[in-house]
Amino acid sequence: MTTGDYDHNVGSSSGSARPGSFHRRLLIETLKQALRLAEAMVEKKAIDPVLLEVTDFVSYGDYLLIATGTSRPHVEALVEACTAEAAAQGMTVLNSEGRETCRWVLVDYGEVLLHVFQPNERGYYDLEGMWLDAKPIEIPGAEPSSYPAGFVAS
Repeated sequence: MTTGDYDHNVGSSSGSARPGSFHRRLLIETLKQALRLAEAMVEKKAIDPVLLEVTDFVSYGDYLLIATGTSRPHVEALVEACTAEAAAQGMTVLNSEGRETCRWVLVDYGEVLLHVFQPNERGYYDLEGMWLDAKPIEIPGAEPSSYPAGFVAS
């Protein structure tokens, strides 16, 4: 699904908490920002990046961007790439957690929430499994996720 294809579907769910054309325009702009962050992670070789629209389920954000880094330096590089891209887009970091250990880093950009995990943590917390009803958004250049719902790393 491309951003252009998404323009016609965004916010159209009958259960949307924030319907209307203004919200659709805002959501489309936020989607473009989220896709730019995702593309920055793809360039840094993120493992299994996933972008989920959660607009109909939560009030604190519209998109979850989830990815895996292979090591602490890789997680740091992914987070830094997103932070640099977000700054270039005028996005603000509202909060950030987990950078001390880089096992699971959460960065809150407002309407886009970034989760970057090391492999064991991603499998253990299984955010994709928690958000099975969320709408997945295709990330250009990314390989489809190999993490099945309910996956727990040993």
